[in-house]
Amino acid sequence: MGRPVFSHPRGRIMVALDTGDIAGAIQLVELLQGRVGPFKVGMELSEAMLTGLVAADTYDAAVDHLNLVRKLFQLLDGNFWRDWKGHDIPNTLKGAALQIVRTRPRMLNVHASAGKLAMELVVANRGATDILAVTVLTTLTKNDCDVVFGQPAAPEVLELALFAADAGVQGLICSAEEVSSLRTMDRLKDLYLVVPGTRSVGVSAHDQQRVGTPRQAVEDGADYLVIGRQITEAKEESGGPLGAVEKLVEELSA
Repeated sequence: MGRPVFSHPRGRIMVALDTGDIAGAIQLVELLQGRVGPFKVGMELSEAMLTGLVAADTYDAAVDHLNLVRKLFQLLDGNFWRDWKGHDIPNTLKGAALQIVRTRPRMLNVHASAGKLAMELVVANRGATDILAVTVLTTLTKNDCDVVFGQPAAPEVLELALFAADAGVQGLICSAEEVSSLRTMDRLKDLYLVVPGTRSVGVSAHDQQRVGTPRQAVEDGADYLVIGRQITEAKEESGGPLGAVEKLVEELSA
């Protein structure tokens, strides 16, 4: 276990495949493969894999759908983070994790708030997959945190991070706002930090609440940056997804 070493800033960029369009996800992976780090397979995409099969109205349509799913995983070739966000009773999470790791994800995440035993069971059955613990979602507002946790995000993130470290996870998911404080904790020094919700200057934050720039997050100690719409929705006149990636690489290289 330990923090990753990057030979180039582009390895830090994790492109979020937040779409229900499997063919579109394949096109994006084909376009960006080798130019970014791991891809994120989120809930929308993983659900589309099942519902597309169930909803197929002919045998041929079902076969075509399965071939798309198979092609996507062949392209990913284990270089993906399965953004599972598991949060259930320990035995259920253990059983589900055993199924997910069969797809050979590089990373798999579980909510730290699912509890220490749940995290320990997922870690114990991870195979070669790194387990990440979600601290506090980057979309939660101050009011959300007050109601859900009874305190602001920052102290809650720290408590959950230390809790997850005791359970043996390999990494943590937090916002850019908490990176620097987590990096000061000796107990967390070997865990890598995955940071969603970063935005370059001038890019809309959309539904994200606790955000920062990619460059600042890395300078504060982030290892991976999860970036979706800034790349996937980039306009063709400005270079499209590929152009957005190269601009991010330039920003991180500065």
